[in-house]
Amino acid sequence: PFLVDVFEKFGNGQIRIETEKGKGTEVFIEIPTDNTVSVKNKQEKIASKARVLLSDDSKTTAIFFAKILKKNGCDVTTCSNGKEAFEELKRNSYDLLVTDIEKPVMNGAELVLKMKGTKSLKEIPVIVISMLSEKRAKQLFKNIPVNAIITKTDFDECKFAELINNIL
Repeated sequence: PFLVDVFEKFGNGQIRIETEKGKGTEVFIEIPTDNTVSVKNKQEKIASKARVLLSDDSKTTAIFFAKILKKNGCDVTTCSNGKEAFEELKRNSYDLLVTDIEKPVMNGAELVLKMKGTKSLKEIPVIVISMLSEKRAKQLFKNIPVNAIITKTDFDECKFAELINNIL
């Protein structure tokens, strides 16, 4: 449903499947973002070169959000699970963490709890993105401090960029 919503909202995308006997199958999904309204077009801009750590186990979703962040001036690093993201947060300095909830090794809630329990990381703002309903996501983060929770099904690029501007 997420990809269908994205294709309907942002125009024509492309799905390509390549299969090689004995090696497996690769699926390539292109989601056009050049037809979307950029925050830049509204004379607003995400803090120039804000360093954002994006943690999502879906490569497609990570590419989608990374393109939007980069288009609006952010320097983006991606991780596919919470453990990787936590180690990256300890190694490098970030202005913002954008994380999915459901992922392997360490989920988003566990990541944020561990991060907020670490003195050097607890002040980093957090945006949670999720396929869960808003109600369910808010229940999961009831006692975990995050700056915002965004559902992927109700995603709006301009609102996302404005939210980041407000947080940074």
